Amino acid sequence: MIHLDTLRPLHEHDHKLAACCATCERWAVLDLERLIADGRGDYCFVGRKPRCSYCRGLGSWQRRPPAMRPGGSSSPIIAAP
Repeated sequence: MIHLDTLRPLHEHDHKLAACCATCERWAVLDLERLIADGRGDYCFVGRKPRCSYCRGLGSWQRRPPAMRPGGSSSPIIAAP
């Protein structure tokens, strides 16, 4: 089982983490690599709300799983005519 409750496993499994502020309608995708390099890899975002750097309101998280990539194991095999 993989736990994606801190920044490090999100980055290791190619997920992205974004924050949304409904008050001022802003989105921001976090730079997980930089945050981990800054020593915040073990930050647990689950159960916490992000704070907007523009209006200081509380927002919400959006975890974005890796997109299916062409040629990956889940791609259908297409035979050439």
